[in-house]
Amino acid sequence: MLLLPPTDNDANYELKKVPMTTKEEVIAAIEASDARVQALAPTLLAHGQARLPDSDWDVRQALCHVAARANAVSLSTGLAQRMLAARAKGQPLDLRAARAGDINQAQLDERQDRSVADLLAEIQAGHQAALEAVRALPPDQFDLSFPRFTGEGEMTVGEMILRAGSGHENDHLNHIERAVHDAAP
Repeated sequence: MLLLPPTDNDANYELKKVPMTTKEEVIAAIEASDARVQALAPTLLAHGQARLPDSDWDVRQALCHVAARANAVSLSTGLAQRMLAARAKGQPLDLRAARAGDINQAQLDERQDRSVADLLAEIQAGHQAALEAVRALPPDQFDLSFPRFTGEGEMTVGEMILRAGSGHENDHLNHIERAVHDAAP
């Protein structure tokens, strides 16, 4: 548990306990995601055009998004810094203002000419870069807490890496697996 110190904006300061995500948990999650993608690779290569359930995307397009997010370390550390800077200025940071659809479309556009095999290689490279970055992240940065942008309380950079990386990726892989299962003869 992390005990958070008061900030200038905490008029009614109380000790807040934030459960700590460990580097080992994050590393294990990235490794598990990588193993899952590698195990699915032959099926993904065979069914890249299969439509995802309840989506406009096919498997290849979903893999474009997964590839773009395979290394969530810089996204997570950058988000933490923006949240802390906004709090220091007494301003809320409304992340919902960023249009997810526009971000996702830019990820697809950037990878429009890449094959499923190319995307799988990019995902693996992203996972390896994330593993290196997590291992190299100093404890004070990994454990840095910042305001949750959804809900109450605080979260750590480590927790954000876990959620924005493997957690988010596994949600998409679940949809991808259903699509390739439905497409299989």
